[in-house]
Amino acid sequence: MKSVIKTLSFLFILCSLLIVTTCSLPDEATGTFSITIGGSGSRKLLDWDSSVNSDQLTHIITLSAQGSEQGGPQSKTIPAGGGTATFSVVPGTWIITVEGRQDGANGALKSYAEKTINVNAGKNDTVRITMGEPPKPPKIDQNITVSTTADWDAAIDIIKNGGGNINYIIELTGNFTVPGSTAYTFGNVSDINVTLTGNQTLTLSSPGNLLRLYGNQNVILQDAKLKGYYSNNTAIVDMSYTSGTFTMNGSSSISNNTSGYSGAGVYMSGSSVTFIMNDTASISANYASGSYVKGGGVYMSGGTFTMNDTALISNNNAHSGSGAYVTGGTFTMNGSASISNNTASGYFGGGGVYVEGSTAFNMTGGTISGNRANNSAENGGSGGAGVYVYSGTFTMTGGKIVSNSVSDGYGGGVYVYSGTLTINSPAVPEDIAGNNLGSPYLSLRNVCWSSSGGGIVTIDGVVFTSTGW
Repeated sequence: MKSVIKTLSFLFILCSLLIVTTCSLPDEATGTFSITIGGSGSRKLLDWDSSVNSDQLTHIITLSAQGSEQGGPQSKTIPAGGGTATFSVVPGTWIITVEGRQDGANGALKSYAEKTINVNAGKNDTVRITMGEPPKPPKIDQNITVSTTADWDAAIDIIKNGGGNINYIIELTGNFTVPGSTAYTFGNVSDINVTLTGNQTLTLSSPGNLLRLYGNQNVILQDAKLKGYYSNNTAIVDMSYTSGTFTMNGSSSISNNTSGYSGAGVYMSGSSVTFIMNDTASISANYASGSYVKGGGVYMSGGTFTMNDTALISNNNAHSGSGAYVTGGTFTMNGSASISNNTASGYFGGGGVYVEGSTAFNMTGGTISGNRANNSAENGGSGGAGVYVYSGTFTMTGGKIVSNSVSDGYGGGVYVYSGTLTINSPAVPEDIAGNNLGSPYLSLRNVCWSSSGGGIVTIDGVVFTSTGW
């Protein structure tokens, strides 16, 4: 049998790029290739861990064959400071894994890469492997049963002191009260998932948040109910200037909070927060009660908020944006979601949704109905009982805006002041219909836009310059 013996050495550059070249092999021949780590220019702080230099790592390189006829795995170790590992191979498919470990071969894993290569007879190939942050181990599941306030306090302590990378499943087996607080509910531990499951109700017993999240904390409500306090000064759920995802599934709800500040039900801000409503989840009967306060159900100034399935925001009250006040980020309605029977009492209106700032409101389905803007003409009137677009964009490609009403003002369905309303197929203008106004504005009951404010309405690419229908 012929064999080709050829050693190829290449530099491991900046701990981010490993270059492996496979040699040309005749059929059924055995050849070698080598990997060299270290040398001039190789030292670099890891992008994902600035406390570690690449040349401090011991690299363990393993070559595994996909086919049993190619033989078993081969493993070589290159110590910190650099060196060369040489492998003997036959043609076929091989998997290269590289582990960079601190303090020897059994130390902490600091960098990792995996690549599948094909060694072909009669052909030279160059393969580039990018080193990256090592994969995190799977999260550990920890189950906790809670039926009383004391149980809840104990569960919170477990989570605060348990560290990251854990899935906590809190099974609620009773209804109980929770004292309000503006501190982070689960402390400053990050990289955790907390699921509250069970058709039970947690009710605030004093002013404060029921849940306030810190960075990279994710919460799921599965049928759980959160109820507020009759004389509060903040939201039931606070996701301000943080990151993470809050998801409502099943029949979960956030309700019955009265706050003197904006965002009685949910308050969220910052670009990295996400709120998702699925199934029949609801945010209802919340009241932002102070003068000029906004967002009875939801106040958001950044991030993303998505309503799916038959999720519901209803019967909330505020000065403006009673269902949802959106002043930044992206708010989306899908499926058969509904924003209904919310009431705005202030000058600007927006009984269902108020849109302003660098905001995108996207409606692909669902219904905005039965919302009211009730400010009287003596106090300046109001508009946009369904949706008030002060600025930002409202894009409608599905769903309906129907049966909303303004006491004195304009745009029972939609009022566009200086923002943009875009209606694209399959949505049609008739999907905004049957909305009502007090006399004498009946001719502008469905959509009205302000020429003085610069409002723009576009229907399937055609820009309209009149003032409403």
